[in-house]
Amino acid sequence: MLSVGQMARPVSPRLPGAGPILLTVPGVSDVTIPANTVGAEIFFRWPGPYVWSGIWLGDELVATPAAVAKLRLRMVDDSRNELMIDGRGGLDTAGALSLCGRVPRWQPFRRVMRSGQKWLFQVENRNAFDVRPLLYLRLEEE
Repeated sequence: MLSVGQMARPVSPRLPGAGPILLTVPGVSDVTIPANTVGAEIFFRWPGPYVWSGIWLGDELVATPAAVAKLRLRMVDDSRNELMIDGRGGLDTAGALSLCGRVPRWQPFRRVMRSGQKWLFQVENRNAFDVRPLLYLRLEEE
């Protein structure tokens, strides 16, 4: 017989999902950006309700820390808020190396997304060579 401290916990009626959902934004992760240029402003409509829990930005072609360091990300939410600032209140873009580090890791980002919200994503390439960004959004079902 089990004591009170050893009793099994009741099973939750809601089973967790199989794990995080990794989403890429069409027009960002599948497009080469020429050297020293800013990629197109890509408008993305969220397909469903999610909890956004992380972000990762890298490069598919070169993928060295030096190349990733010269990629910058701009995000604008559905309320037209620029989500990246420079720490002094000015608008800026986020450096890709700050989003993934020298050793790949997820940058925490917590936001509840509603189906149909329209966001803007844009990647800037400050490298002297072409890059193909890899932007991954780590999502959980809401």
